Amino acid sequence: MGVIDLRPLSRNDGQPKFLVDGTKYHYFYNPCYGFEKDCKGDVAVCQTLHPGRGAGANCGKQSTGSITVQQTTNPFTSLITYTGGDGNRMSLVRLICDEKQTKPKFAWEKEHPSEHYNFDLTSNACCPQKPPPSTTSTKPAPSTTHSGGRGQSHHPEDNKISIGTIMDITLLLLIITYLGVGIAFMRIKREATGFELIPNKSFWASLPGLVKEGTLFIVLKIRRQNSDYSAL
Repeated sequence: MGVIDLRPLSRNDGQPKFLVDGTKYHYFYNPCYGFEKDCKGDVAVCQTLHPGRGAGANCGKQSTGSITVQQTTNPFTSLITYTGGDGNRMSLVRLICDEKQTKPKFAWEKEHPSEHYNFDLTSNACCPQKPPPSTTSTKPAPSTTHSGGRGQSHHPEDNKISIGTIMDITLLLLIITYLGVGIAFMRIKREATGFELIPNKSFWASLPGLVKEGTLFIVLKIRRQNSDYSAL
């Protein structure tokens, strides 16, 4: 059905929005907020014989207001009922939807039955308004980052470090630590300088030759096996 919002037709400064003359009395009305004009406190409709002189009668408390739909066809009408007034007083305000009525019109209808006061309020604000569309949060689709050639997707698994890389990093750190500690030892304990600072210098000097000899040994071994297979 929608929402009827009468706040644009209300005052929130302690004063009523509407004043209308009844058969014998005058009536103040404010749709959404209580006011202090002739009646004080929780009041929606106030009945007074002489407006502005006080001593008015509460004809319905603001806090008791309840709305019911009367007619859904053109014009759309609904009814607000205010109870709890002085004595048995209560007020019934019929809301009449009129899209062209930008200036609200508040009118007295009748008192029926006794101490039941009936009014009409005609305005475009009395028309049901469509509620704002609900916003639903959706999870964004996982993004794909392209690297290299077009169409090549980069997956999180590609960032994982392999075991071989971890072993290389560990070996490099061990060598750096070994050299650092060894150089410090040679410098402080043996007061060495220059190339003499390198720990086990003879080993490191012979290392390239050892690597070369090992490589030649493996190559010759492979060649010998290949020649044996060829003879077969």
